[in-house]
Amino acid sequence: MKELVNLRKIIPEAQFDIRYATANNFMKMPLYECDQCFLHPIAATHLKKAHTALKPHGLNFKIFDGYRPLSIQQKMWDLIQDPRYVSNPADNGGRHPRGTAIDLTLIDFTGNELLMPTPFDEFSERAHADFSDLPKEALENREFLKKFMKDYHFEMLSTEWWHFDLIGWEDSSRFPPLEKYF
Repeated sequence: MKELVNLRKIIPEAQFDIRYATANNFMKMPLYECDQCFLHPIAATHLKKAHTALKPHGLNFKIFDGYRPLSIQQKMWDLIQDPRYVSNPADNGGRHPRGTAIDLTLIDFTGNELLMPTPFDEFSERAHADFSDLPKEALENREFLKKFMKDYHFEMLSTEWWHFDLIGWEDSSRFPPLEKYF
């Protein structure tokens, strides 16, 4: 098994706001002991390429979450129990526990978030990738992010505009669910 890599070391220019290391999340409590963000090396390599390609657009990533231990995924599932927004770790281990999912948004080079459909972790229809009753700017920004990330081997989750899965994440032999703490 390949080790997870720290995104702060791979993409130090990105902005990090690791919400589950704080109480500023839907669980209303810190779930992580540190505010680091980890990904599987293959996912991290693709994300670094995406980050490099984003710079000429005058944009940067603001990263909210990456790898998540199975036990934390279970705590989230226990509260929400809605597979549209939180994977049941008993089904397939989920995406985040494999180190193949990243939650992020776009910011400009002054650090301001671009207008998106909802805030991070708003579990509503408005967060869905096909929701259209939104300001034109939010629709354009979401579509840009979706297409841009697809070019770098990440697909937007249909129910969360901020959540991207590495294409092929389902391969448990390459990307097994993990229970590793940092």
